[in-house]
Amino acid sequence: MSLGHLFKTLNTTPVASKVSVHISSMSLSGASTGDRKFMVWLQRKGKSRGTALVRAVGSTVEWGETVSLSCTLYRGSNGEVRRKRFDVVVIWNSCTEEAPGQVFGKVTVDVSETQASAVYQLEECSEDAHITISIASAPEDAAAYPDSPSKYNGVGRSVRERAGGKKPVGGFGNAGARNGGGGEESKRE
Repeated sequence: MSLGHLFKTLNTTPVASKVSVHISSMSLSGASTGDRKFMVWLQRKGKSRGTALVRAVGSTVEWGETVSLSCTLYRGSNGEVRRKRFDVVVIWNSCTEEAPGQVFGKVTVDVSETQASAVYQLEECSEDAHITISIASAPEDAAAYPDSPSKYNGVGRSVRERAGGKKPVGGFGNAGARNGGGGEESKRE
């Protein structure tokens, strides 16, 4: 364990959490994107989950998909949940050629707090593109902290119960290959 990680988690309690990121749509300014398909990946430290590949219609791409994952958030002694950032990476493929996908752009989001639908401008993107995302974060201990910045006041079952009794793999629980994700779970199945 690195010294930096040890310092960040000092005086914190690990909390298993279920995070759902709803990828709504992406709008592009400029020329029509009809010859391209796009997908979105939620990534952190080499682990990722993604959406299906969707063809652009005009200058809009509509996904309407939710990518769910389980992760550990850290709650400080004051009850506040520490930030946890994930990269939302948009990949594009050509509809006319068979080639590996290319990174179109990305944005970094904080999954520790529930956020209503928000529009983010893609960074490192050659075009002016905006993606609409909403985030629902549900720490297991939310009932004990009703005024927590996580803004989740419900009581849910544990991540292990939802996964059919299996322990989460790679920190992403039951968000396996059914969402287009790869990683350790899809290799086991």
